[in-house]
Amino acid sequence: MNSSFTTQRDSNLTLLQAKYEENLSSLITAQKNLESAISGSDNPKDSPVVKSAQLEVGASNQKMLDLVDQLNKNIGVTNNKIKDFAKLADENRKQVLTRNQQILSQDKSLEDMSLKLISRNRQSEFSLERNGYSRVMLVILVIINVILMGYFGYLITRK
Repeated sequence: MNSSFTTQRDSNLTLLQAKYEENLSSLITAQKNLESAISGSDNPKDSPVVKSAQLEVGASNQKMLDLVDQLNKNIGVTNNKIKDFAKLADENRKQVLTRNQQILSQDKSLEDMSLKLISRNRQSEFSLERNGYSRVMLVILVIINVILMGYFGYLITRK
């Protein structure tokens, strides 16, 4: 994940935490006001002070519920971004694995070609060596033939 996502998430969480603490203190204050209004009233159901305190508690409670909804949405957005990142990472991993397989295949192919080239070079060297030996043998045989022909010529002319 990139740092801008992390920074954005952290700032959102800090903001939501501050709102939560503010709303919590507001809810606690409203709850205390309601309790004191109920305890200070003879007929708490009809008392305007109690009704006002109840409305204040209800509003604070609604703010807390809204805040929880915001947190859930933030969590959902974060989860979606994480899923998208995981999907992208998985796709990249698959591409890397595919490329690795291609590279291994090419490496094996190059190795086979190298072995064939080495084999052909050895065959060529062997053929050149054999051709050299054949030339030497041919020269030696020609010399022997000349000597033998001279010797037979001498034998024939000597009689």
